[in-house]
Amino acid sequence: VLLDQGFNESCIDPETGEILEEKAQELLNGLQEQKTAKVENIALYIKNMNSEADAIKQEEQRLAERRKAKEKKAEWMKQYLSTSLYGSGMDKFESARVSIGFRKSETVIVEDEDQLSDQYVTIETKRSPNKKAIKTALKSGIAVSGARLQENQNIQIK
Repeated sequence: VLLDQGFNESCIDPETGEILEEKAQELLNGLQEQKTAKVENIALYIKNMNSEADAIKQEEQRLAERRKAKEKKAEWMKQYLSTSLYGSGMDKFESARVSIGFRKSETVIVEDEDQLSDQYVTIETKRSPNKKAIKTALKSGIAVSGARLQENQNIQIK
């Protein structure tokens, strides 16, 4: 690396063959300054990427709200159209650009879930580790089979 940064015969005493400390130190200081600049630039790039990710997340939320509003409005209008057409005895409508019709379907309405027998109920269970309880136990000296504490070094960029 020193050769790439200009370390050559001018950094060596011609009489003794020893490295001239002053010249070598200048080169090393230059390398440190480059490293400092590189670290700073990478950290700033990370901050920029995080800012962009936050902006995208906010836009996603805004778009999701718009989508939900449009879906609700379309559902309301569909219900309005259905009531208007079916209520007036029209079970079909057709034009050059749209065709509307009705089809029969069946829906189960559960009025009181507690009255249903077990054969008509699906019971779902989910097993997941309680990491907070495990951490508390491990920190207090209790051995937890299948778990361990790991110390991490998390970089913080502000």
